[in-house]
Amino acid sequence: MQYLCPKCGCLMYTVSTASIPAIIMYHCANCGFKSKPLKETVECEYLPIDLWAEEGDDEIQHNR
Repeated sequence: MQYLCPKCGCLMYTVSTASIPAIIMYHCANCGFKSKPLKETVECEYLPIDLWAEEGDDEIQHNR
């Protein structure tokens, strides 16, 4: 999604941290306006069976 700056109407660019969860802000290169920081939601689920390595499959299934 791209946003336009509410102050000057120019295209804003995304700035994101390399943290978990990432913190995202939108900046305007024209006037310097910045959005509020947004935190991504972290969703966790088990790795799908079709992505499992073949070694150790039996051990993993017993732990579930």
